Amino acid sequence: MRTPARGLAPGFSIPLQFQNKSIALNAMGLAVVFLLFMGIFHGHSKHARTHAMTTKPAPFGKLLSVQAVFRHGARTPLSTIYWPDFNFQCDDSYPGARIDLVDETGNPNPPALIDLNMPKWGQGGCRMGQLTREGYHMALNLGEWMRKTYVDDYGYLAPTFQEGEVSVRTTCIQRAMQTLQGVVTGLWPDLVRGSLRANASRENTEFMYGKNSTCPTIGPLYSTLTSKIAARDVGNQSLAKLAGEVAAGLGLQGGGPQVNWLRLHDSLACMGAEPNTTMPLPPSATSHLIKQVFRQAVAHEAPVLGPLPRDGLLPAEQCAAVIRRSVGPLMWRLVTNMRMALDGAGQSGASSRARVRPVTGGLKEVAGTQSSSAAGSVGSQKQTKPGPDAARGVDADEAERKLLACKSGMCRKLLHHQAGGVSCGDHAHGFMQRALMADGKQVATRQQRREAKEEGQAAGTTGGDSTDEALGKRRGVQLDAPPKAFLYSGHDSTITPLLAAMGRPETEWPPFTASLVFELWGAHTQGGMRMPLRGAGSTYLRVPVVRVLYNRVPLDLPGPGTFKGGFITLDELAKRWAPYSADDAAHAKECWG
Repeated sequence: MRTPARGLAPGFSIPLQFQNKSIALNAMGLAVVFLLFMGIFHGHSKHARTHAMTTKPAPFGKLLSVQAVFRHGARTPLSTIYWPDFNFQCDDSYPGARIDLVDETGNPNPPALIDLNMPKWGQGGCRMGQLTREGYHMALNLGEWMRKTYVDDYGYLAPTFQEGEVSVRTTCIQRAMQTLQGVVTGLWPDLVRGSLRANASRENTEFMYGKNSTCPTIGPLYSTLTSKIAARDVGNQSLAKLAGEVAAGLGLQGGGPQVNWLRLHDSLACMGAEPNTTMPLPPSATSHLIKQVFRQAVAHEAPVLGPLPRDGLLPAEQCAAVIRRSVGPLMWRLVTNMRMALDGAGQSGASSRARVRPVTGGLKEVAGTQSSSAAGSVGSQKQTKPGPDAARGVDADEAERKLLACKSGMCRKLLHHQAGGVSCGDHAHGFMQRALMADGKQVATRQQRREAKEEGQAAGTTGGDSTDEALGKRRGVQLDAPPKAFLYSGHDSTITPLLAAMGRPETEWPPFTASLVFELWGAHTQGGMRMPLRGAGSTYLRVPVVRVLYNRVPLDLPGPGTFKGGFITLDELAKRWAPYSADDAAHAKECWG
């Protein structure tokens, strides 16, 4: 007998009403199996969709920035150990916005996708690890949720795509790039016939997952963690017994010792996400067994991707090093982007400003005014020493020279701190000036003044708006402001370490299109923002706060500086992430020497 499983969306939590129930060999049992896998694979997504209409908080403040980090959609398994004949539906291209990759490190040639030569999956036309049609639909659904939230509900983003309003980045793996395609198409349907430049990099400068090819010094740490987990399993009679029960219950070949928790979970999750398909599982596959597979997969992988001292596998500094060497530059970008947004909105003091300067291979944080909790620090609470640009201003001619270097690829280096967001477009000029000017002063270069003058002559006007304002209006953006939204398309190995660094380590595997959204909120007035306390009552804050959503639902964080509804002060978030985050220069030094 086979078990049907309809895949409407991602999610792997098992509803209580299906736990510990056996499956009878009759029609009623078959119906129970159908409902079982509906709950196992899609219960969480249903929960997320239920809350999708209720995530808007009271209009107590002003939304200043939105950053979304998400996992790719459903894919085929990464191995053929289990059920290699299962039929997946996938394509090499999907309808929607065209994604053009740009090398953010300044290389004039775009980076190539690195997984197009993966082995074929079974007898079908799919490759291992390839995004399925259902996975692309999941990406569209995430984009549609973002449109409902940030276009319709908040009015924060424009209803049609505006260049300069969003910054996007993807890894050079096809399923991540196609997921980004689906998200931006769902967010802005008008892009279906357009294109969007997405920053990416070759693997030796990748910062959204960790492996030997992205950071050679992370490999030995991964090996140590994996070996210690394997040693912990040796002699565990309960685990050996469970493996035998799982092998027998799921109809696997080879017995208990052949159970690979990670590969088994991967196959079950991929098959369970497919709609209108038949699961190749026997009636003896109970909800208890499936739940144990998922639990053991998390227990064997989460401490590797996002280790914490409480796991008892590595000391604190080595745990931080694992996260820092995998996603440290991403964490630095997330905080730096928010500080830049505050600076552009005029809501930051000297201690909150983030300054960056170009270095070989990326960006480095500079400025003596940076606070000790700045995201650029690498496992240290020491104040960053002033860089050369912090000691003196950068004149307009020098700024202009660097700005005009966009055409040769320098622009992408200078804007690397935006998480690969803005490619060499005109809208980047003013924002890059703010990063280049040590004192934050807005300066119009001669090139900008000429463009504004020509625009004024063409329009028949000679006065009114300032040079910067005229340029901003013509380009549809505020020249000195960063993009309003940042999108990062990654993997489960992107989500897991971020959750661990926030003090909420993953207890369930991040589902397909799992998302972490960071909303930066500032006060409308000097009176501050009214924040709900965990108990009764509320308080007023005059400092910026970040609301964190995980899978579209507010993620309550533990510890000081946090509030009910998924809120945490920006300073507290930066402080928590300080041991884990690293700018490009520090990351390169730690990984490559």
